[in-house]
Amino acid sequence: MSEPYSGTVGIRREPIETSPNVFVPNIETRSVVGFIERVQINWTVGDSDQSGLSARHVVKLVVSKETVADYFSAVYLTWMNKKWSVRSVEHESPNVKLTLGGIYDGPS
Repeated sequence: MSEPYSGTVGIRREPIETSPNVFVPNIETRSVVGFIERVQINWTVGDSDQSGLSARHVVKLVVSKETVADYFSAVYLTWMNKKWSVRSVEHESPNVKLTLGGIYDGPS
């Protein structure tokens, strides 16, 4: 049985030019709802607390058909007070299924 999900997803947009030839990342944050389909976490010995953390969480989001293409640019999804990297995106009409990896440490 799937667990309900409510959180945010970060979607990569065109970089913003702050001055001539200087660009900064542009991540749009959206509120989303859906279902947690699978939770799988693996730990390995590493140099820091999270260096050996990997995951294969699968979250199915309920999205409108007009915004499906946007989710193929997803870079992170929040869950359990952490941002998780998006490893892959699958369209299963009318939903989008995100497979998550480790902890996201990119731009927000």
